[in-house]
Amino acid sequence: MGKQVTISTYITSCSESETIELGRKIGSLLVPGDRIYLCGDLGTGKTRIAKGLINAATNTPLDEINSPTFTLMNRYQGDPVVYHADLYRIENDDLEEVGIEMVEESQGVLVVEWAEKIALPSEDCLRIDLEHTDDENVRIITLEWNVTSSWSSRLCGRLPSGNQDSASGCKSRTQNYLCYGESLCRS
Repeated sequence: MGKQVTISTYITSCSESETIELGRKIGSLLVPGDRIYLCGDLGTGKTRIAKGLINAATNTPLDEINSPTFTLMNRYQGDPVVYHADLYRIENDDLEEVGIEMVEESQGVLVVEWAEKIALPSEDCLRIDLEHTDDENVRIITLEWNVTSSWSSRLCGRLPSGNQDSASGCKSRTQNYLCYGESLCRS
């Protein structure tokens, strides 16, 4: 079997509102059966991205979208239906309690926070990694997908490009790169 080729793009988000807006852009592209895996440390913006995704896909108001840290999974009615799971409090042995397998068999969209706790499939999924920077408002957001997946055509030309935020002086930027191998492009 050949090595998997992935495309990665990183985006610098200069604020919570930019992170939510990135989620909205991606959320407007969702189709039934999509899987979005959000990874990153506490406070990096996983819930902000999820809010934007869910808002765009289902028209649910932002203030009605909450991370299901204690309920484990929320369902948002829309076209498509979006299931939002949060694995923060879950141990690997308890993953069956969440119901991810059930959602994966449905045609709903699955958005998973703390997805590093599960084995991520290599098929048609989008992985989003969020990282802190020295500036408490700035995040580096890496999107990664298989080069043969439908994400290639859906994301091409639809991600934010470099722009200057005049208030903070933060320069948002996007850069694409290809990765070859079994693992994702991270050390």
